[in-house]
Amino acid sequence: MKKCRTGRRWMAGLLLGLGILLAGCGDRQSTAEDIATPEDTQTDRIVVGFSQVGAESDWRSANTESMKSTFTKEAGYDLIFEDGQQKQANQIRAIRTFIQQEVDYIVLAPVTETGWDTVLREAKDAGIPVVIVDRKVDVEDDSLFTCFVGSDFELEGLKMSEWLNSFSISKGIAPED
Repeated sequence: MKKCRTGRRWMAGLLLGLGILLAGCGDRQSTAEDIATPEDTQTDRIVVGFSQVGAESDWRSANTESMKSTFTKEAGYDLIFEDGQQKQANQIRAIRTFIQQEVDYIVLAPVTETGWDTVLREAKDAGIPVVIVDRKVDVEDDSLFTCFVGSDFELEGLKMSEWLNSFSISKGIAPED
């Protein structure tokens, strides 16, 4: 039986999204008790499976710590964390394990953009929403994931270029084209 009841799913999704957005805002350090094992999970809490790329940088480690300190038992979550160790195969295996565990949500920080279609289809077929964080995935069907939480660096670059061009023209240091 599915742990997340349909009537709660919308509100749980909203809270999950807000949690991910706010994950970097707290300063609380997580403890070993904050990370759930499949045996620990309770039906009254939202179960989130999080597959992280790895711990290759201070930023990535801080991102992991933020997720762990956001999705705590006190906040109404059970977090199952898997470190992909820079390998897509490890992340795919983690997602399949989350599906078998019938988590309520999967959060994926993908190691690469491609190669996710099959496993994301499996999650969708199981009725488990997938939230992509940090970098986007390139899949044939965008309905395979619920949303993307991260930066659009191409758009940011375009906006910066437009602003710089306008600023240069207004200061008389660039020709109008």
